[in-house]
Amino acid sequence: MKRKRLGIAILALIIVVGAIYFITPRHGNEIENHQPGSMEVDAEEHSTQDQEPIEISADAVELTNEEWQDIVLRALDCADMEAELSITPENEMTITGDLPKDTITGWLNEADEDSKGMYSSILSILPESLPTSLTCTIGCEDGKVQLTGKSMSVADIEVPMDVLDGVWSSVNENLNNSLQEKTSSINSVSVQDGMIVLEP
Repeated sequence: MKRKRLGIAILALIIVVGAIYFITPRHGNEIENHQPGSMEVDAEEHSTQDQEPIEISADAVELTNEEWQDIVLRALDCADMEAELSITPENEMTITGDLPKDTITGWLNEADEDSKGMYSSILSILPESLPTSLTCTIGCEDGKVQLTGKSMSVADIEVPMDVLDGVWSSVNENLNNSLQEKTSSINSVSVQDGMIVLEP
């Protein structure tokens, strides 16, 4: 309980700093050149000449960048977020963009009642979205995709990942419910020729 309260207190401090960040005039915008719905693959994947492409089975399902990003953002409860999504060859996925304030409130909904009142009043003075970068790993277990949080920053300030401990269960449930419409079982996820490949 003390650790959870500490995490919420740290998040509250981050939100206050985020408010200052937005009130202070800035000379540049980190995502002004960003293309909504775009996805990048780490350049190292293309520079490794000895790396042979993984053979895709006949039962595999291929998703476009836009399809995958739409499914992931809906699972994270931020479908309207204008985001840039990238995946490394090690299956680390980073989502960068302006995260809606309502989504942050939803993610923190598992906090105790005292903390809810604290961050609700702080969030009320902030803009409707905050520049956010979220990195998670993509894995598979028991035929389902599993996202696991690795790091998160809001307004360039690191957020303790234990604050989001209660989020991933529902995120993965939402994600797999959507993927069930494409295939009934997934044992690996990879990027091939710009497509997201789900192998049963």
